[in-house]
Amino acid sequence: MLTELARAQGIELDPWPAIVNAAEQVGDTDLRVNLAFFAGACGDQGEITNIRESNLTVGHLFRAAFQNVADNYYACALRLSPERRWRRLVFSGGLAQKIDLLRRIICDRFGDEYRMAPSSEDTLLGLMALALAFSGRVGSVERGMGVLSQRFEPGP
Repeated sequence: MLTELARAQGIELDPWPAIVNAAEQVGDTDLRVNLAFFAGACGDQGEITNIRESNLTVGHLFRAAFQNVADNYYACALRLSPERRWRRLVFSGGLAQKIDLLRRIICDRFGDEYRMAPSSEDTLLGLMALALAFSGRVGSVERGMGVLSQRFEPGP
């Protein structure tokens, strides 16, 4: 959405550095964003609410969107483990691996520490670990992950 006008004028730009900077500057916001604009575990009708002249900015919009991501992750995590049996978070791929602010907001929501997945292609890495274990090259999936994590640098 934020690149639409630039693209219409033949300008290509990467909006993410400006978005993250603006969201960092905002701090907390009372603007509310629900990112469920397609059917999923958190609904199927997104919305932006509590809009005022003072908070309809890129910073407020994305700060609220990041907060909604954190809230959605937390709600889904509680569905999987109402007892909160997880020990820490793992970020893999996508915006959470690229944007420190989003990771901080998610960690604040969970009240937990995190680590980064050893690869931005963690799904493929997991399948490789399974293949190593099932082929008998290593004794367990955990050992397969250990072998693979020594060969791959952590994601960005």
